Amino acid sequence: MPLVSGEMVDWWFDWHPRDSLRYRIWHPAAHRANALDPPLRPGVKPHWGAVHHVVEDVGTGVAHARISFSSPAAFGYSTDALDDDRVATVVCARVAEERVGVTHSRMTHVWLRDGEGTVLRSRFWFGSELVRPVRRLALPRGLPQAVLAHCVEEFTNLATLLPELWRRYGGG
Repeated sequence: MPLVSGEMVDWWFDWHPRDSLRYRIWHPAAHRANALDPPLRPGVKPHWGAVHHVVEDVGTGVAHARISFSSPAAFGYSTDALDDDRVATVVCARVAEERVGVTHSRMTHVWLRDGEGTVLRSRFWFGSELVRPVRRLALPRGLPQAVLAHCVEEFTNLATLLPELWRRYGGG
């Protein structure tokens, strides 16, 4: 993500959920609406402890998701990895289906410093929060492939939008 820093990413994950228009510009074809429950207690990063309530279609039908963000340490990342100068920032969350209130998956996005920008590495553990027999029933068929395509699209968009949004509204 040329010209995108970890500081920009941390700002984005706090800034965009405060207005549905901001969420929709990230991926106009898929993102419909969102709301934010801010963290009860401030964390080191502004999105740690926040909950995003999103309505989107990643390619498997419209979903109402609850995305609960936490610190990477709460996900099991060592402080050694987080203190590594090559790591620009890490975003971790648990994902639930909002309408039924069942947490089903985990996701992590790691931005690594790369010259004037960053390289994004994402990992998803679909169904990791569910017992095995329920996984097939709870998650839509084709979800991993659909999320892969969706993430490529939304993070390509973000790489284009974020430097200018940061300059105008962030701190850049």
